[in-house]
Amino acid sequence: MKPIPLGNKSFWMAQSIGWAIFALVNVTFQILAGLPAWLIFKNTVYAAGAGIIVTSAYRELIRRVDWKNQKIVILILFVFATSFVLAILWITLIALLFFLDSKGGDLAPGEIIGNLLNGCLVFLIWNLIYFFFQYFAKFQTAEVEKWQLDAQVKEAQLSALKTQIRPHFMFNTLNNILALILEDKHKARAMLINFSELLRYSLQMSKSSLVPLEDEIDMVRRYLQLLSIQYEGRLHYEIEVDLQVGDQHIPPMILQFLVENGIKHGIDQRAEGGTIRLKVFNQEDQLVFEVQNSGKISSNSQDKTHLGIGLNNIRERLDLLYKRKAQLTIEEIPDYVIASIKIPKYS
Repeated sequence: MKPIPLGNKSFWMAQSIGWAIFALVNVTFQILAGLPAWLIFKNTVYAAGAGIIVTSAYRELIRRVDWKNQKIVILILFVFATSFVLAILWITLIALLFFLDSKGGDLAPGEIIGNLLNGCLVFLIWNLIYFFFQYFAKFQTAEVEKWQLDAQVKEAQLSALKTQIRPHFMFNTLNNILALILEDKHKARAMLINFSELLRYSLQMSKSSLVPLEDEIDMVRRYLQLLSIQYEGRLHYEIEVDLQVGDQHIPPMILQFLVENGIKHGIDQRAEGGTIRLKVFNQEDQLVFEVQNSGKISSNSQDKTHLGIGLNNIRERLDLLYKRKAQLTIEEIPDYVIASIKIPKYS
């Protein structure tokens, strides 16, 4: 289901229909009041025209205000206050049009007060309809984004599960554990715990779109501990977490995907292996995750395509969660490739 489009075309269609209905009602009451045809015409044209001008300008104003994140009480007060202000502007514009029209006559004080009260009602209705459809569209958009994000999380879970239980990874890990049982049973036990915890986390990952940062770092550490044994000295890793980071929540598997990306496209491509570093720190009001891996960005077009797909998947998840407030960048420095994610930091 797609959100109802509320762009310029839809707005102007609603404007035309709404003010046409207003004009029809206005004409009907004036005919019943026995007003002359020329005055009915001018009253209707001036009132509808002024209404379109005022509401169109008002719409441009509220589109620039972050009203969607305001509390409902504040929004209600805003609607009533602006309805009164719009009515005053509307009456002023109508009076100006009558003043400029020497044949139109002037508005009497009683007419001004009556029109002001009517205007308050008209603009209150306009406000309520406009904000209702805006909230409805916002709700629809949020639902669609929620579905998209759920699909992304499920895809992340499946990808993580495939990574952890792929035959090669499982075979090597179990073989290493088996070999260590006779040599160092304590180390073998630690490896088995890491392996089981990694699988458990992949299978039972929270359905929430965010998970505790400390859990993610713990899983990345367990993952690197297993791989460092599998790579037999070719993989060295470092994890640095700023103590000032605090209790934060992040999208699940984001860190592990960055680390896997660095190993696949960096460490795996070097016979001598290399180093991968994960850094987590604050940068003003943002939380930064930085993964450095030995190597360089390959010139191989296929490798670049796979690299782009992986990073684009991460970008899509970040966009769904943080809109345009999150960033993912990748750069190359001598002997290292650096992938960085910046997300808003919440206390």
